[in-house]
Amino acid sequence: MGLALGLGLSFSACSPAHLIDRAIGRSVDSAANRVGQRMGDAIAGHLLSNLTPELMRAYSMGLFQMLFYHGGYNFQFAQYQPGEFTRWDAKGVEQGEWFEKALLVRNADGSEWWRVESRAKDDNGKQVELVIEALFAPAGEDGSRRVRRMRAKYPDEREAKEVPITEKDANAWVLHTQHSLTPESIEGLKVATVNLETPAGTFKTDHLQSGNAGHGALNWWIVEREVPGRVVKYSQESVDLDADGNPKSRETVYQVTLLKHGNDATASKLGAF
Repeated sequence: MGLALGLGLSFSACSPAHLIDRAIGRSVDSAANRVGQRMGDAIAGHLLSNLTPELMRAYSMGLFQMLFYHGGYNFQFAQYQPGEFTRWDAKGVEQGEWFEKALLVRNADGSEWWRVESRAKDDNGKQVELVIEALFAPAGEDGSRRVRRMRAKYPDEREAKEVPITEKDANAWVLHTQHSLTPESIEGLKVATVNLETPAGTFKTDHLQSGNAGHGALNWWIVEREVPGRVVKYSQESVDLDADGNPKSRETVYQVTLLKHGNDATASKLGAF
């Protein structure tokens, strides 16, 4: 299946400092607190239009969390083959409104170049776009993938720039891909089989759901093999309980839906290789 337990991150209710702390996986020191404050200001004024290089690690980790994880579960890297991409519409996500992720190259040593693009509207309604190309190291013994190199084209800038990554940064700039769920567990998460309409087409999907009353629900709609990563929609819901502790209402916190997928994303847009 390729869903693996990883880092959890809530985009709707995290403070900026907590966002950095959980995304990077370490205690927030005074410097990170200053970054967190600036990141909070950027989110309030539409994050993309205010993004700076010093915020890139915190922002990119949040972005990677949203695209590769959902509620603490990872969309396995191995499910994408070189050239494959997926494009997404997002509602209720602070990192943007439109996303694309693509596996560009898988090198002989197992390292991989990925491209991630995000779009949103600034305070004036103007669309802004960020393009990131990141080199992930081969998976370590614990399954983690570290960012070894990154290039980015920031909103309103014509040329791509290299994002400096120190060895210390690389040890914290990491995605965790271990703890794969068993097929039996995946079967246990299935609540229905649904013909799901998306902008990318209509798919026969298994609807998986995890969570419990009072803490919300995580949802995935997955296909057998037609789409890279197999996921065509995912969402988080909040659940209100009645006096007896039974669910009485549900509200979508965020929702991400497939717009398009393909297999021709093999060239760097930013001169990364």
